[in-house]
Amino acid sequence: MAPILLSAQPASFNRPQVLTEAEGLPQGFVSDIIQDQKGFIWMATRDGLCRYDGQRFKVFQPTTETKTSLSFPDVLYLKPDHRGRIWIRNTYKELDLFDPVRETFQNFSRQPYYKRAFSRDSLRQFCPDRRNRLWLYFRYKGLLSIDLTTNRIQYYPIRVRIIVRLMGVL
Repeated sequence: MAPILLSAQPASFNRPQVLTEAEGLPQGFVSDIIQDQKGFIWMATRDGLCRYDGQRFKVFQPTTETKTSLSFPDVLYLKPDHRGRIWIRNTYKELDLFDPVRETFQNFSRQPYYKRAFSRDSLRQFCPDRRNRLWLYFRYKGLLSIDLTTNRIQYYPIRVRIIVRLMGVL
């Protein structure tokens, strides 16, 4: 039995591009990165939401110049939904919804029905689904979903929350 030598083609990768404040990133700490359906790279920073097109950054920060804007500059998590929008959670555990086509924000956690239901609770995790629901996991209220068409809130019993925790889903 003779040993068989295998060789593969040498891998050649492009050198990674380092992006810093010098290239237009507003701040060096990036807590989350996603890529949208059009190929844009979106970054959550401590100084706003950033869109990178491969050459330059566009930065979205809170402003008083428009009716709605990003709620708070310290962005932690980004989640795209099936419609191409981006859900954003900041360090104050507030949720914003960003429409990248119109470049408009909806301050979701400041909606009256949301404030009435959850103002005294702490949002832990969130996830939009393809059925136009937003799944939320709160410290005290536990697991629930909001139908984004009707704003109907569906709570799930404690048994489900225990199973979800054990599975490490949320």
